[in-house]
Amino acid sequence: REAWPAKYILFLFLVLGMCFVPNDPLFLSVHLNLARIGGVVFILFQQIVFVDIAMNWNDGWVEKSNKAEEEETGSGKKWLYAILVSAAFLFIVSFIGWILLYVYFANCPTNTAFITITMV
Repeated sequence: REAWPAKYILFLFLVLGMCFVPNDPLFLSVHLNLARIGGVVFILFQQIVFVDIAMNWNDGWVEKSNKAEEEETGSGKKWLYAILVSAAFLFIVSFIGWILLYVYFANCPTNTAFITITMV
């Protein structure tokens, strides 16, 4: 929790040290497998964090809606409409992202298959 300058310096030395690690014969296959496992773990944690953020965001706005409804009848609907509008906006952005993936990266069948599997 302390000594941040030392941690930054150690990190920089580790990054610079990785420039001098030889690629062959052992390190390339080891790094490849570690990167594959690390990538999968990172994506799983990232999805957990995104779902947690979405649930906290929704719970917060529903709570604000309930408080506004207790103060004045009908005023809590603004927060519920905000939830619907934000969800619709995020779905539209996601759909545009899929279209852009097809436009820019669907040049080979493998890419098209991965984009389609991601949509499902």
